[in-house]
Amino acid sequence: MPDRLELARRLHDGPAQQIVALGYSLDEVIADSNLEDATRNDLRRIRLELIGLSKALRDEIYLLRAKSLIELESLLSEILGEIGIEIDLPKVPLSETIQDAIVRSLCEIARNSARHSNCNEFKLSSVLAKNSLIIEVSDNGVGGITHSARTFGIRSITEAIEGIGGSVSWESDKTGSRYRLNIQLA
Repeated sequence: MPDRLELARRLHDGPAQQIVALGYSLDEVIADSNLEDATRNDLRRIRLELIGLSKALRDEIYLLRAKSLIELESLLSEILGEIGIEIDLPKVPLSETIQDAIVRSLCEIARNSARHSNCNEFKLSSVLAKNSLIIEVSDNGVGGITHSARTFGIRSITEAIEGIGGSVSWESDKTGSRYRLNIQLA
């Protein structure tokens, strides 16, 4: 955990600040009255992309700190925007490490749904089984996740849950994507 916080601090004090400074420099160039309109328009487009990059970096810096299940609903709402959300959170005390892995994984699943699935529903349910917590997540999007793809997002979900002794499975078809996180509690 301290390593992630140190990384967050270094990213904030370094690259994030450099991007902001670059944006201000670009604003000065855009303001030059001798600039041709076509060039100014191109620079404005680049400036907007730079603003998006800065926001994305700051979002990632924020995500480096540990997350708890208390924050999950607001994080998912922020990620999913207008997509309808149904959440049944686990009702069991969990360590900070387990909560962090679960929240990070669920946020990555939500980002995948928001970016790629074209869904309008996102559902999360949990069941406490014998010595495990089972979390099922689904969306009603267009599917498209294959087991052979092993994208960075899927790998990060799998690594986080396997890192706490759990497992992840998923299926995806034209009716949407479904994930099952099985977290061992004892």
